[in-house]
Amino acid sequence: ARDSHVQKLEATQAELLTKLEELRNVVSDLAARKNDDVSTTKDDDVSDVSKGGIRCQLLDWYATEDVVVGEGEFCTTEPTYKIGRIPLGPNAAAVTVKSA
Repeated sequence: ARDSHVQKLEATQAELLTKLEELRNVVSDLAARKNDDVSTTKDDDVSDVSKGGIRCQLLDWYATEDVVVGEGEFCTTEPTYKIGRIPLGPNAAAVTVKSA
């Protein structure tokens, strides 16, 4: 009985290790794709929004589905970009709101 239990545990471990490796590959692919997207966007393309920058929709943060509450133009995702004296930081974007 103990041997069969150990065999089941080893089989489960092997399966989980395979799944872990698959997830690592997915994360690696996503990170590479994100870096490609960032590197293909030139600062000149988004630095002067007065020329008509990249348009975006502003969504309701609390809604369970996508509810558009405004429109704007993308400025930057550069973490050191400052709004007032406060740096934007990671996982954020600066946009110019055109209508709300």
